Amino acid sequence: GRCDCPYDLMRNGRLCGGRSAYSKPGGRSPV
Repeated sequence: GRCDCPYDLMRNGRLCGGRSAYSKPGGRSPV
């Protein structure tokens, strides 16, 4: 997973949460 949203899963199956692109400046906006 690329972690576009906080609810996406990382490769280890955990939620991306704060590590998602959505939470980072310059990241993707929510769809």
